Amino acid sequence: MLFDHLYSKFEFDKDYLESEINTILKSIYSDHAILRRYLVDYRYLDRKKDGSIKRQ
Repeated sequence: MLFDHLYSKFEFDKDYLESEINTILKSIYSDHAILRRYLVDYRYLDRKKDGSIKRQ
């Protein structure tokens, strides 16, 4: 349920810079890196080869 809430903070099919992801997640929880990692690990977000992150 938490990840669904976090997922809703991002626009569908949009590329984000890691810094943009961090800004959004920092407003929710101070350990934004762990949230970002879980969102990528559980495939809510997709990290691309160029370093950008995309909402699935």
